[in-house]
Amino acid sequence: IFVPCLWPEYRSMMKTVGLGLMTSLGIEILQIFTFRATDINDVITNVAGTMIGYLIGRLIIKRFPQLNWLGCKERELYLLYATVVVVMFFSQPFIQSVLGNFSL
Repeated sequence: IFVPCLWPEYRSMMKTVGLGLMTSLGIEILQIFTFRATDINDVITNVAGTMIGYLIGRLIIKRFPQLNWLGCKERELYLLYATVVVVMFFSQPFIQSVLGNFSL
């Protein structure tokens, strides 16, 4: 939803779905290195969710035309990706180990 709303470069469906596909593939590949399960079904459902999110985002843009002038930069998208990688490799294993001690 947020990608087409915040970044005008991703207002086309193909570009947004391509970004969703590459993001999903990247996460699935990273999961191999964190010893988590990977599955092609995750990629398929994530891409379907990207398409639905794109359509919702386009509806939001039509409803609130002032979103066209937000002026967000593409480098903010890369900052978001870097944050996901840091959380995935550092924060999530720590949180998982702490919560694992509290499970039954």
